[in-house]
Order: sequence, then structure tokens, then C-alpha cells
Amino acid sequence: KKLRKKLRYDRSIIKKVYEFFGLICINTWIWSTIFHAKDSSFTEKMDYFSAFLLTLVQLNLFFVRFLLYKNSL
Repeated sequence: KKLRKKLRYDRSIIKKVYEFFGLICINTWIWSTIFHAKDSSFTEKMDYFSAFLLTLVQLNLFFVRFLLYKNSL
């Protein structure tokens, strides 16, 4: 709520970053579920790739949220 009041959340670039983060989280959970249900070389690679991608997106979200928007909070 605090962020929405100060940043005009609907038009902010951070909204798109959070939406992208949500999609990556869903993708990671799906591939993790598939890997643990059917263990194969392909599903293992997709599970690890998705986990690595999630880590990169979280790092990106950290920089956007705390370094670019730190003066707005």
C-alpha cells in the first residue's frame, strides 16, 4: 500500500517487473513439479534452468526495488 501511494503503481515500471517475477515463479514451480513427478534428463535441466532464472530475476528485482526506488520510500 505504501509503495502504491508513492509511486503511482499502475503506471510504474516496477509493476511490470513484479508481474514478470510472478510469471517466472509460476514457471519455476511448474518445472519443479514436473521434474519431481517424472525424473528425466530434460526435466532436470529445465528445473535447474528455471531455478537459476528465478535467482537472476530476484537479483534484478533487488536492484530495481532497492537501488532505483530507494528515494521514493
